[in-house]
Amino acid sequence: MYADLNEAKTEIIKQYGVGRNPKNTSFSVNSSHEDYTAHGYYRIIDNVPDLPKGKKLGDKTFTVDESAKTLDISRQVVDKTKLEKREDRKNSVRPQKLAGVEINGVMCSATRADQDGLTAVSVGVIMARSSSTTFPDTLFNFVNGTELLITDANFDGYFATWSVFRQSFFKPEAV
Repeated sequence: MYADLNEAKTEIIKQYGVGRNPKNTSFSVNSSHEDYTAHGYYRIIDNVPDLPKGKKLGDKTFTVDESAKTLDISRQVVDKTKLEKREDRKNSVRPQKLAGVEINGVMCSATRADQDGLTAVSVGVIMARSSSTTFPDTLFNFVNGTELLITDANFDGYFATWSVFRQSFFKPEAV
């Protein structure tokens, strides 16, 4: 792609878009670099490198080489921040969290919302037991759309199974 650098560099692509000819000069597929530069155009270099794990593309920078009549707008490969790496990991395990763990024939998802709800249920169970009463049967709705009947009698086993599954997503690792 070529552009006229007599225009402000940051306006080139915004104003004309990729592949459009602002001067309405005719060029063929056989036009050479010299054909373009003779009309005041610079060749735009926009290389997109392969991204290894943990890397991202940095900001675009404009580097003009007057002698070669080029404008390099390629982006450098830079390290992702810890926050970006964490977000990648979070997004990579989301399908597993939604699929869930099987408890009594029900696939129970393990999202943050599920954790909030089951934590509230566990508080209810603890309070009922501390006051020598029985926790009332509760139909719990998981984020993935499944339901599980939680009773005072089955809560401990269900919660232990679900908690181990949920915790498996938070193992320490090099980020």
